[in-house]
Amino acid sequence: MTSQAILGEVLTVGSLRYDRRLTIAFVEKIRAGKTTIMLETPPLVARGWEIFKNVSKKDVSWVDCYSCAIIQAYKIETVLTFDRDLQLLIKLPPT
Repeated sequence: MTSQAILGEVLTVGSLRYDRRLTIAFVEKIRAGKTTIMLETPPLVARGWEIFKNVSKKDVSWVDCYSCAIIQAYKIETVLTFDRDLQLLIKLPPT
């Protein structure tokens, strides 16, 4: 499972820092495979917004907060990330 927001980040960072064509091919494989891609829904956006407003660290991204909302909503127990901010957010209790 991933979100459209995460795929957007992968496309942006991959294009800027690595190889644009390879990045597009990578995301196309994800989109063509069996991966569930979460789209924004009003409840998930609202929860992401609440998380974002309550984080005191100024450089935590909206996508991290939105991802945390998805993780909480779907009770996801295993997350693959190199993002330390997201690792900290995951530990937030759901409301």
